[in-house]
Amino acid sequence: MVEMIDDVYCPIEKKQIDIGLCQDVQAVVDNAIKEDVIDFNISSDDRTICQNCKKRIDPAL
Repeated sequence: MVEMIDDVYCPIEKKQIDIGLCQDVQAVVDNAIKEDVIDFNISSDDRTICQNCKKRIDPAL
């Protein structure tokens, strides 16, 4: 059975966010899209937190 994940806890935002926003943050952190395309202010510490986030492997975590 498949579990639908709509929201995940973001350690950067310190709250539940939409899974699509989580993927957008990951894309910015991975330099796949420019930060000015999406309105984020991601620090170098935030980038490290995102890169080490377990939700990159499995959003259900």
